[in-house]
Amino acid sequence: MVIQIIELSYNENHIKEIINGKIYYMMPGTSSHVRVISRLLVEIAQYLKSIDSDCEVASEGLKVYLNGADSENYVVPDLVVVCDMTKYSIRGYEGVPILIVEVLSPATAKKDKDEKLLEYQNAGVKEYWIVSIGDKCIEQRVLIDGVYKLVNISFILNDILYEIELTDEVKERYSKITSNVFSDLTIDLKEIFKKLIN
Repeated sequence: MVIQIIELSYNENHIKEIINGKIYYMMPGTSSHVRVISRLLVEIAQYLKSIDSDCEVASEGLKVYLNGADSENYVVPDLVVVCDMTKYSIRGYEGVPILIVEVLSPATAKKDKDEKLLEYQNAGVKEYWIVSIGDKCIEQRVLIDGVYKLVNISFILNDILYEIELTDEVKERYSKITSNVFSDLTIDLKEIFKKLIN
């Protein structure tokens, strides 16, 4: 296997991923990036606990080997929900999460929307959320017949931006995301994106 280094500047603070033999080094996230991940983690963890689920949520830092037999390729998503605890190993999680969340940054946006999307789709991750802090939105993709379909974009509506007066009911409907794999998990984006530094 040929390993190709995509980003050459590396230090011990970088997060490393290997996707299809390509090494990616990523800088740790900004404070807003970390806060959004933390808030989503809390919401999902509280939900899973409330339904006494066998699933759990883990945040960035967990190496995920989507093909457990392939020890050379792994991803480090911002958030994962996993339901098979037997897939944990010393090196990370060796299996396919049920839900993955990636929070975009300028350096990772293309990879998260292209290469990682295809990796997650091909591995069979049932649901994939792509979070944009700048746009205050979450794109929700669901695996249908082996292909991701964009089923929803949840976002915070702003009267000034659209130059029309929107009812609170309309704003409320679009500012929440409901998981496809956990149909009673609904998250209010106003709580996720509040008081962030862009």
